[in-house]
Amino acid sequence: HPLGCAGGGGTGRSGGKRARFRATVRGGAEGKLADLDACKVEGADTEGTDQMVDARGGELLDQHATLEPVERPVEPGDVIVADLDVSSGGVEVPSAARRAMEIEVKEGVLIPELRAAVIGKAVDEVAEAEVEMPPDATDSELAGKVANLKLTVRGVKRKDVPRLTDPLAETLSNGEQKTALELKIAVRRDLEERAKQLDELSLEQKVLQAVVDASQVEIPASLVDHEVAHQLEDLQARIQTQGLRPDPYFASSRTPSQDRPARPRPAAQTPPRGPLAPRPPPTSTRPRP
Repeated sequence: HPLGCAGGGGTGRSGGKRARFRATVRGGAEGKLADLDACKVEGADTEGTDQMVDARGGELLDQHATLEPVERPVEPGDVIVADLDVSSGGVEVPSAARRAMEIEVKEGVLIPELRAAVIGKAVDEVAEAEVEMPPDATDSELAGKVANLKLTVRGVKRKDVPRLTDPLAETLSNGEQKTALELKIAVRRDLEERAKQLDELSLEQKVLQAVVDASQVEIPASLVDHEVAHQLEDLQARIQTQGLRPDPYFASSRTPSQDRPARPRPAAQTPPRGPLAPRPPPTSTRPRP
């Protein structure tokens, strides 16, 4: 019996008795590894540029910015308080609506269509834009559809970012740097260290992928059958989790019972081609000079 099945060790687990399990190896993948000397991969050598240093310095200064309410139309860089209403095909989508949200009119924060539409709007005026939502949109009602976005301005605030001074540099670095120049040098050093780590991870990824691509692997039919059965079990479990029954589901998708194993077979027969190297850890949100 396969490991974990009731027929193999159910009595031993439930009755407190010693049990002997037997595993049958049905075959493994055979193949020819790539010639490592023939795999040519070039690595990158990313350097910290002045633009990168300035951008990182701006992020640090942003944390000490102040907001002041103003009575004028919206300008780039302002922070606005706004209500968002969303519809698709003339039907409102309440789950996507937001009230009294605070958002910065800045590239990378507000989508380009709304950012262009809201500039010049005064309080209580509406900025409107049509956006084609991605298939993986957070709100399932909008996934892959054209959405109409209405942003009603409720307030405008001017954002004042302080100038980098020696005292502020000391504050931003928790006392590690005493001057603005020392802070900039530390920022560049930190950026170069991170770029080096990312370059190493990227090179490792390229090397592993080159070896996989150049290798020849023959997967035995028994392993393919096992993977197909596993994928079908997983699909049926997801169908049942959604409150559906597998047979009516396959009937609605016009998949005869004899053809069900054929659907996942191509993917099961394909050797792994996805990312093999570990992904870099997420960047800490704690400000680092």
